[in-house]
Amino acid sequence: MCQFMKVSRSGYYEWLTRPESDRQKQDETLLEIIDSLFKEGRSTYGTWRLKRKLAQQNKIVSRRQIGRLMAQSGKTEI
Repeated sequence: MCQFMKVSRSGYYEWLTRPESDRQKQDETLLEIIDSLFKEGRSTYGTWRLKRKLAQQNKIVSRRQIGRLMAQSGKTEI
């Protein structure tokens, strides 16, 4: 598999044991907030409304990031 993907074995195993990045942790936290706001809005909120709701909570996030996280979670398609 490593030959096919053209990565070293040591690099692959280092990647497996690498701790989560700060961005991944932030995305998970943000996704939980987005999910709760989305459910609160009866699954009708789009990126504009979610951005406004997050801004009210002093969380400045771009619409693209909100859309990316929603697409990853299966809430909507890009």
